[in-house]
Amino acid sequence: MDTLGKRLAAAREKKGLSQAALAKRVGAGQSTIASIESRNKDASGLLLLRIARVLGVDLVWLIEGGEPAQSVNEPPLQYEEWPFQSISKELVLSLTPKQRTHLEDGMRIALATMGVEPESKKSAA
Repeated sequence: MDTLGKRLAAAREKKGLSQAALAKRVGAGQSTIASIESRNKDASGLLLLRIARVLGVDLVWLIEGGEPAQSVNEPPLQYEEWPFQSISKELVLSLTPKQRTHLEDGMRIALATMGVEPESKKSAA
């Protein structure tokens, strides 16, 4: 599937959702979902994140295509050197696994916006 619209439609249909049902779950209008599917209308990163979560697909796959990332049990977070000046390591380590997933999704959106590929995608190429 070579477009965001085609990937979105296929994932939505696989989940058994109508455009209206998906729209309701993500807080959008049915016409917004239809526009993304049929005309590849640009959508905000937050909307795409919500769509990916509802459909149970990888956000990067939804946006860029390729193979969906496989779910794996990740080892506990460990860092040799903390890269962020305004966010403490302790704060991130205190997050629940679900909160860390939200943070990771946000970072993926930011990286994609900057045109930077996640390491896992680079190594798969």
